Amino acid sequence: MPEPEARIPDDVIEFLENHTRTILLTLRRDGSPTAHPMTGLYSDGRLSFSTYRKSAKTLNVQRDSRTACLVTTGDDDAHFQAVVYRGRSRVLEGREMPQRGRAGGDTPNVSGGTANRAADRLKTGKRIIIEVSPGEVGFLDEMSKA
Repeated sequence: MPEPEARIPDDVIEFLENHTRTILLTLRRDGSPTAHPMTGLYSDGRLSFSTYRKSAKTLNVQRDSRTACLVTTGDDDAHFQAVVYRGRSRVLEGREMPQRGRAGGDTPNVSGGTANRAADRLKTGKRIIIEVSPGEVGFLDEMSKA
């Protein structure tokens, strides 16, 4: 039976919709964690990532769906904030990236050319989507106190 999805507070949703800098943490074959800097897209209650079909992160989530993500503000932000997003991943093939959650449809910090190339590679099957369903989500400073 699948785990119930976490209810994500509105202020956390707003943060996720406006920040794409993400560290995706997956588990290697030996169970040790590994981190992957990614551009994450929050849409419809889930985080999504476009990546190559044969990448280590794809193989890792196919083997063990337990995933953690850290979505952060930029390096130059004087008021650093981060959201911890723990959940289960699944690989989606033959799909397009979900519609952007932001008004206007643009993904922050991603050029149109980069987005178009990734979309083309999704269509050809070179890339897939890793989608993470929320299990536990909140601001880093609040979750650190728990």
